[in-house]
Amino acid sequence: MTYVRFVARGPWGFSPSSGAGLWIVEVAAGGVAITSKRDGTAVTAGAGEHVVVSDGGGLVVADRAGRRPVGCAGVAADDRGVARYGDTGAVTELLVVRKVVAHDVVGILPAVFRLDVDRGVAAALHATLGLLEHERDRGEVGADLVTGRLVEVLALQAFRTATASASGTVLRLLRDPRLAGAVRAMRDDLARPWTVASLAREAAMSRASFAEAFRVAAGRTPLALLRQWRLCEAKRLLRETPLALQEIALLVGYESAPALGRAFARREGISPGTWRREVAVQSANAAT
Repeated sequence: MTYVRFVARGPWGFSPSSGAGLWIVEVAAGGVAITSKRDGTAVTAGAGEHVVVSDGGGLVVADRAGRRPVGCAGVAADDRGVARYGDTGAVTELLVVRKVVAHDVVGILPAVFRLDVDRGVAAALHATLGLLEHERDRGEVGADLVTGRLVEVLALQAFRTATASASGTVLRLLRDPRLAGAVRAMRDDLARPWTVASLAREAAMSRASFAEAFRVAAGRTPLALLRQWRLCEAKRLLRETPLALQEIALLVGYESAPALGRAFARREGISPGTWRREVAVQSANAAT
């Protein structure tokens, strides 16, 4: 788990070098624009709002949309977890929690989205972040356990809000009997070398009609959803089994370990092996 308070002044922007996991960002002051390099999705948020990132491996985080990274990626946090950039200009203050999360729902979440919650929930999130920072700063006995549990609370709240949208996407696909057949076939056989044409045959539709119907229902292409599901299953196998990366690659539809590694790193920002080790360490810490 990583917790950072980021304070920036003036024009700023950076691309995280290692973004694996679920990010929860609270804007304490100013504003932020977070853009996914994978699909171009851009989300802006102002003071008091929260943003969730499920695809931290390919982001631009900046003071405004369209800003290019301007050299603050190397700014390091001090021993209190505060990172600062710039001396003059408008101030932006972000509270950022990053946690490696191995959960099937992450595979169908948008890359980046704003949490649309009422004032009560926003206040609860703010209070939880405040407690997290308080525990970390005091460093008393049991602080690691308490902060770990507080991060779990934050992640759960993010899931509650986000899965309504994600589940809605899948439900829209399943409501159409033709699309449902293709979706189930794809989900049940990730190792198969699917194409839009072969999925269209499962749906008994023309390639063009299937692609358009899928896009309207899901807001993404069939192969984009397939990639997410493959990487989601790869995460599960990395977390729950001792299988070698080559074996996992073949099980989830990649021709080789390097091919899976490249796809994994593009989405997560780190290699499958590093991700597996981070999850193992977090699981061990949670058990103690």
